[in-house]
Amino acid sequence: SHLRQSVPNGLAAVSAREFAKTIASMGFNCVRFPFSVDNVFETVVPNASSTLAANPDLLGRSPLEVFDAAVAALTSEGLLVIVNNHNSAGGWCCSDSDGEGL
Repeated sequence: SHLRQSVPNGLAAVSAREFAKTIASMGFNCVRFPFSVDNVFETVVPNASSTLAANPDLLGRSPLEVFDAAVAALTSEGLLVIVNNHNSAGGWCCSDSDGEGL
């Protein structure tokens, strides 16, 4: 959810619940879950019908509400979620000019 689509990757193909079940079934007990500060203030998911195609119940929700639903799916499977402010602005990070460095 730290990229431009404003929601976690993969929700176009798999439901959040199925994603969480798969992670837990592989033996993982913890997920680092990145977000951007932009997601807190945005009210609309860009291209929601495609980025949330496998999660029609999340259509019409804000990026933060989608993030919360994904966290709820993960924790319902017993996974610990480490919320990571990956970068402030939505998009890829870590260049000399993106303003995200120290």
